[in-house]
Amino acid sequence: MNAISTHSHRRSAAVLLLTALTAASIVATAADQIDRHLTTAATNTAAASASKAVESSSAVTGADGRSAPGTHGTSAHSVSETPHGKPPESHRAKRRVDGGVHKGYVAPKPGNHEDEEDEVQNGEAKNAYSSKQLLYFGGAVQTAPRIYLVFWGANWFSGGDPYGVANRLDLFYSGISRSGYANVLTQFGSNYGSFTNPAGQYIGYLQDNTPVPAQPTKTDVQNAAKRAAKAANDYSYNTQYIIAMPWGSVDQFSTSSKFCAWHDWTYATSTSSYWITYTSMPYIPYMDYIGRGCGKGSVNGTNGLLDGVTILASHEYAESVNNPSLNAWRDFDGYENADKCSWIDVANRPFANGYWFPVQPYWSNSWRATYGYGCYYS
Repeated sequence: MNAISTHSHRRSAAVLLLTALTAASIVATAADQIDRHLTTAATNTAAASASKAVESSSAVTGADGRSAPGTHGTSAHSVSETPHGKPPESHRAKRRVDGGVHKGYVAPKPGNHEDEEDEVQNGEAKNAYSSKQLLYFGGAVQTAPRIYLVFWGANWFSGGDPYGVANRLDLFYSGISRSGYANVLTQFGSNYGSFTNPAGQYIGYLQDNTPVPAQPTKTDVQNAAKRAAKAANDYSYNTQYIIAMPWGSVDQFSTSSKFCAWHDWTYATSTSSYWITYTSMPYIPYMDYIGRGCGKGSVNGTNGLLDGVTILASHEYAESVNNPSLNAWRDFDGYENADKCSWIDVANRPFANGYWFPVQPYWSNSWRATYGYGCYYS
């Protein structure tokens, strides 16, 4: 067999990472005409009303047989409860018949190895007031992401998910399409089109019963993404394969880099120019259990065992959208959108499916240019 050739590029550090430089060709959002604090107050008022409406229907059963999301008498901004167990079969991803690409498809050129710089230490970490903006470096953004949640390991639903991460991630990705939360990313275009926040981004989940090593290598994670692409028959650069690991497994790159999660890209096969994106997502409650500090209780206190799960998922989602092969949007230091607002103003936010999840804000060039504060909830 031919050896698999994969460019290993600078990944997003979901717990670390830093801030940005000035950019061009940005579409201002409508909310950019409103003072930030007034916007926040208005949003909070609307959120409280929405939450009360959800509370009143919390006993209603949804179309998938689950109880409708509700806050069950807690504050208006409380995270919604999600069930344990396996997500419903109706959420399982269906195999495509077209390979995810049209006739004559040519993948955008991915980044080069030279684009990667090992963790640059001179950036402005977590600085919402940074004068540095995101710059465009010529690569593609994901215009219409297709998200596949991959449960890697046969034991996910027989002891590998003691805290209900599977359904938390399934419902998080189910609700991100067309959400107001993701709209801020539409301001970052590319030579290959712009992100449009379309409906139907979450295609569904897959289960990969291949055994998971206790300490998978980076290549192991890449190979899990390739297996998922083959199973889904989807080789587009618009794909995001979320490689979720069960309790007890942490990949070596997360350990050596002190990351909680990270994203990257790889060629889909050893013989094609098609490339896909993937996210390495260790079991976040386990990461907290072993002292990695991956978000437990950062928004919801004692009720926030899973807070880090969706904060990190929101981080990697954004950066897979607007820097999928690490040659699109980043600052001069190499830091990406969500790095610049990592762990700043984390909060429960409403998603398009009615659930509330703890997430982080995203960097907005236009918001920073207008109000001097770049971390924004649209």
